[in-house]
Order: sequence, then C-alpha cells, then structure tokens
Amino acid sequence: MLSSPGRYCGNTPADVVFLLDSSNSMWEPDFMRQLQFVANVTDMFQIGPNKTQVGLVTFHHDVELKFFLNEYRNKDQLISAIKSVKKTDGMSTATDKVLKFVRKVMFHERFGARRHVPRVAIVITDGKSDNILRTLIEATKAKRRGIHIFGIGVGERVNRLELNRMSSWPSREYSFIVDNFSFLKSIQEKLAIKTCLVTTPPPPKTTTTTTTTTTTTTTTTTTTTPPPTTTSTTTTTTTPAPTTTTTTPTTTTSTTTTTTTPTRTTTTTTPLTTTTTPTTTTTSTTTAKPVPTTTTIRDVVRSICERKPVDVVFALDSSSLVTPHDLWYQKRFVRQFSLSLDLGSNRTRFGVLLYGAQVIPGFDITDHDNLWSALSALNKISYEPKAGHTRLDNVLRYVTTKGFRRSVTRRGSAQLMVLVTSSSSDNLNKVKKEVRRARKTGIDIITVAVGDKVNPEELRIIVGDEEPGFFNIVHNFRENKYATKPERKTLFRVDNFEEMDRIVMDVAVQACTAEKSPVPVADQACGTRQEADMMFVMDSASAGKKNTKKTLDFMKHVATKVEVGKRTVQMGLIHPDECDTVTQSFRLDSHNDQREIQSALNKKEGDELSKLLRDMRRDGFRKKKGGRWDAKKIAVVLIDGVLEKPMRALKEARRANVKGIEVFIIVVGTQPTQPEIAEMCAYPPSSHLFKVPDYDKLTELEDSLIDVLCEEL
Repeated sequence: MLSSPGRYCGNTPADVVFLLDSSNSMWEPDFMRQLQFVANVTDMFQIGPNKTQVGLVTFHHDVELKFFLNEYRNKDQLISAIKSVKKTDGMSTATDKVLKFVRKVMFHERFGARRHVPRVAIVITDGKSDNILRTLIEATKAKRRGIHIFGIGVGERVNRLELNRMSSWPSREYSFIVDNFSFLKSIQEKLAIKTCLVTTPPPPKTTTTTTTTTTTTTTTTTTTTPPPTTTSTTTTTTTPAPTTTTTTPTTTTSTTTTTTTPTRTTTTTTPLTTTTTPTTTTTSTTTAKPVPTTTTIRDVVRSICERKPVDVVFALDSSSLVTPHDLWYQKRFVRQFSLSLDLGSNRTRFGVLLYGAQVIPGFDITDHDNLWSALSALNKISYEPKAGHTRLDNVLRYVTTKGFRRSVTRRGSAQLMVLVTSSSSDNLNKVKKEVRRARKTGIDIITVAVGDKVNPEELRIIVGDEEPGFFNIVHNFRENKYATKPERKTLFRVDNFEEMDRIVMDVAVQACTAEKSPVPVADQACGTRQEADMMFVMDSASAGKKNTKKTLDFMKHVATKVEVGKRTVQMGLIHPDECDTVTQSFRLDSHNDQREIQSALNKKEGDELSKLLRDMRRDGFRKKKGGRWDAKKIAVVLIDGVLEKPMRALKEARRANVKGIEVFIIVVGTQPTQPEIAEMCAYPPSSHLFKVPDYDKLTELEDSLIDVLCEEL
C-alpha cells in the first residue's frame, strides 16, 4: 500500500511543512508517535531538490524551527533528522504564531521554498489554540498565499470547529480527527495521497499525439465483413482496451500517404470484402529522469569537518543598528553553519553570544553535546539591543577569557571565534590590544563584515591586509583541492545580513581547517590571557603566629603558580598589625617578581575583617596604589573560624562585588559556616567558597584555588 501515493505524486514537486504541537499537554511518548507518523508520511514521497521538499517546526507558546525545506535532499537523511527532533515544553499552544512563521519564513524563497511549486502545511495538535480568532486570521492569510493547510486533531480536547475552519476547503478533505496518537497510523496513507492530489494537476484526457498526415492502409483478408466503409481518424483514450487481431496472408499491401484530406480510406484489390482498420500514429515523448544528486555542498563540507576537534564561539552583533530581522539572519547563519559540523563532546563544539554596548551570553561551548539541543538553545536567544557604542574590545576580551576559559578548552583542539560585525567601535587602541592578546593565546578569528558602516581600519586591526573573499567549494571538491589545506581566509564581506547565507559554507570550511594552538590553553602561564590585580586579605586576629605563618606559606605557594609582572598579574596583601593599621601590608605595585613577594609575605595578626575589606575596596585597587583600570580585580579573603560581626563584613563584601571585585573566601575551622560568610563570595559559591578544618590542610587547597583563580587569566 505504501506505493499508492507514488502513483498520484509521481515526480511532481511539492514543498511540505509539518507543524507539530509540543506544548505541555503533549506527553513525550505521544510526541515520539508524532515524529514516527511524520517519518512514515515522508517516506511515501519522492524526496529531492526537483521533487518533494520537507520542513519541520514545533510550537508551544513559541515557535521552534527544526529544519528548513531545502536542508535535506536525501530521504534517508531527512527521515533520520525527523526522528532526531527533541521535544521542548511550553506552557500554551500558540497555533497563530506557528502559522504566521510558516507563511512568512518557511515558505519564503530565501529559506528554501520554490516558485510555482504547491505549498502544503500539515498541522498536528492535541488541543485548541490559545487564541482561536488569531489562529483563524493567520490561517486565512496563509490560504490566501496559496498554502494548502491540513489539520490533524488528536484526542477529545480538540476544537473541531476551529480545526475545520483552519484547514483548507472543503474541510472534509483537509481535516482529520483521531482518538489518540496511536491511531495516527490509520490516516498516514490517506494523508499522503491527499497531499499528492493537492499538489498534482488532473491528468490530461489524452496522452497521444495524432499527426495531421494520414496513412491509408489497404489490407485484403479472407474473412466475411460488412460492406466497405470509410471512417475518420479517431482519438485514442489514455488507457486503450486490449485488441486481438488475426491476420491472414495478404495478397497485396500498399501504403499511400495523403496530405489533402484527413480521411482514412481502405482500398481492396478483390471484390470480396474490405476491412477498414483505423490506425493512429502515436508520438511518444520520453523525458529522462533527473539523475539524483548524491553529494550536496553540505555533504562536501561535512566530509571536511568530520571528526575535527574545533571549538567555535559565535559573536553576533546586537548593537543599536541591528534589527530583530537582522538578528534572525545571523541566527540562521549559525544554524546553517552548525548543520555542516560534526558536533559532539569529543568533536566540534560551539557557543553563541550577543554583543553591543555589553556582552550578552547565549550558551557556552560545553552546554550542549548534540546538535538539536544546541539549535533549540539558539532559537531561544532573543533580540536585546543595548544603547551606547559598540564595544568590540569587550567581546574580544570576553571570548578570550570566558568563552575559551581553561576549564572548557581541550588539548589538541583549535579555538575559533566567528565575529559578525556591522558597525564600528569607539576605541581602536583597545580593540588592537584585545586582538593581540587573543592571537597570542592561540585564538583564530574569522570576521564577517556586514554593510558599509564597518570601519576599514578596524578590520585591518583584526585581519591585517587580507582581501575579503570566498571560493567555490564544489569546484574545489571536484578538483580535489581539499586533499591539501585550502587557502586561508579570515575576512568575509556581505552587503546585508540576508546575504550571509551565501558565505556560510565557505566560513564552515575555514573553521574546520583552523590550526590548533601550538600551546594549549591549559599549558599557558596564568596571567597571559588577561591582566589581573590580585589582593589577599588576611583575617588572622585569633589565628596565632604559627597559623599566620602557615597562611603566608600557603600564599607563597600560590604566588609561584602565577605569572607576576606589570603586564600580567600583580599581587598585594591587606593584613593588620597590633596597632590596628595596615602599614605592614604592601601595595599592588610594590613587588614585581615572585622572590620579592615571598619575602614580603611575613606579616602578623590583627584587625576586624569588615575594616580590612573596606580598605581593600577603597584603596587596594586604586591607580595610585598600583591598580590598573582594565585589569581583572580579584580578592582572596581568608577567615579564621567565625566572625563576631558577620553582617558588617557581608556589607563590605557586597560593596566590593558591586565595584567589580571578584571575591573568593577561604574559611578555616570546624564550626559550621555562617550564612553571611557564604553570601560574601562571588557567584557561584561552588567555585568561590572553600573550607578546611585547620591551617595544616591549606596546602590541599592549592591546586583547586589555582584552577579557579587562573580560570580566565
């Protein structure tokens, strides 16, 4: 029975989009049955760029694109993609939104729809929509655009009237209701056939071509027949009835071609009988089947990217000049890019962020270990323009220190930033500094410049004197040019965001062939990626001299693991003396190497912690005390036991956090940690709060503390 739809569809092209309900009312097993139903229906179609294309979206309170119409040209890959779709829950059923999305996006030529090809939307839902009026309005708009809508309702919660009015007319042909998802199988063949009937024009009444030249054939037979008659040429039907002819030896056969009359005449050479046999000259036209393309451009790129361990961070422009539609095209670029990658925890990974006046994190390269999870997260990234100048230096620093921080990078993996920019930043010197630092740490930068508002000087800072361009992937593949490393390109220019599609495959090739850093991030000295001012604060009022000495020894060991210098990490100490002053502490710029710091870490016990924190916040990082305005500010606070005035200390710690100081807390003692102390550290506490039972155990913290202190340095 599965061959039946093929009889109706043949090679007729169609664009079919499935709209699947994934709201909270949909159980996971039922959602999987939906996917199986879609896969079964799709299997009945002939899939290909010149045949049927299939796209898929899911919807709840929002719309989630799964794949466009032209993403899969091979049936096996398409069905595999359908079965791999993951369910994402939502609180409601916004059928109006998904109909609008399908009309404006899925059936747009830019996203794979074809001109003069029938368009079909198949909606599957288990309930009524949030706003029936809006749903019917959007359905009407879609139908006016020539989209045929099939509505499939499952279960008793379906609003039959809404489903019928949403579907195309007549509703009895376009609307289906089944009791539960297990019964979807019962309508899959019927739906496929009706879809084909919608997309296929009625067959012509004749399939033969009769020429105007008539052929007169004279045949003499020995059978008894009626008197001779003259008949005109007849037209055969599409399926002629089978005819059995008995032929006797012919005495005379003559063929006469007559061009003066369309009448067929039979002449006999004997007076016995004349049999008139009408014949038709039939011209058969055979159209060669298009040879299916087995290797698409994406297949080529996938073969290049297969098993390549590359970490990619996309920085998308969301400055004040960027519109929601512009961001949509950037997200589509990322989506198309990622579909060409071999994604996985041990292969290629990618993360996304937005930037303008501020950096807005999307997700990290370690947040998603499969394609569909990452694409779902990508869809949720929303347009958030920020007032102010574009801070390109900020996003470069963020990617260097946070996007590729030590805990997420891998040995043997290339680190790549894909920077999309459409405007100019306000400080080229800062950009130059951050680009230099990113390059030094092994980060490769590919820049996509959009429009004419990008500063050429800024581009030269990022990519040098390279000319923008892209190359023909298919041509290079056929010429076997990918057997060696392709020409390196790190700058691409397009006139607008819509044109980013034409360079996506070229950028993907450049990403997959990026060279890994000669020195892995894990092996780079702490402080090479970002300048940092690190202040130690000791609360040793009740620790005693021996324990204070152990604390200072602990700090000495920490100092040996850090690259100390004017352009890397500076270290200072806030420590009280018996006179309730901090004169025995030392400033950030007092010592410029590890030997000087270790000799200076030789102080005593003393002050209340809140006062120490206040002095650290007010004076510890000031420029005249050696602080640097663009350096990361870190405070490591060591607390002995419990605090007598914890609220005061908490208040000062929070003020320090507001000033941009990242606070780490080390508590020594066996007593339960006071809640105020737990709130003093930066977020998350799991990586900013440490506790040991006594000072002898401080040495066990060294490696853990170094890891978190140097995470972004």
